[in-house]
Amino acid sequence: MQKIEYGFLFKQAVYDGNRCKNTTLNFSKASISGFLYGDAIIGATIVLIILPVMLQIFFLSTQNLEMSYHRDQIEQDVVAFIEEGKSAYDSGNMPKVGVAKSHFSSSTTSTEYILTEEPIEVNGIFISRYTVQAVEFGKTVYEVSTYLGAPLE
Repeated sequence: MQKIEYGFLFKQAVYDGNRCKNTTLNFSKASISGFLYGDAIIGATIVLIILPVMLQIFFLSTQNLEMSYHRDQIEQDVVAFIEEGKSAYDSGNMPKVGVAKSHFSSSTTSTEYILTEEPIEVNGIFISRYTVQAVEFGKTVYEVSTYLGAPLE
């Protein structure tokens, strides 16, 4: 390879019919620069295609994680209300009934917890059914019930 002013001098064998002949190719600075512009355009195109896809994946992952944390908070609240009701019943008091707000969230979320207690009869024995419902925008998203009977002695 022999260095010239604006590029490199390459020798290449070219097949011409029955014989090969050597030709000299001169890649000047202009043709090399043109290739670099094309390379930059291809690179930018790839980035412009991949970047939105990656951002969409990141957004959806973040959204799913936020929803998972919200659902986990609802489950923790519902279980906490059930345990409070069982504890109050075991200590001889009636469990709390009505509408309650979250234990864990200080922000004003749209989740309300409806606590109900209803007496039911099972095989001639009267027990209470304590239910906690998590309601968002008028729709029940989570519900847990437990039965409160006479304390075992």
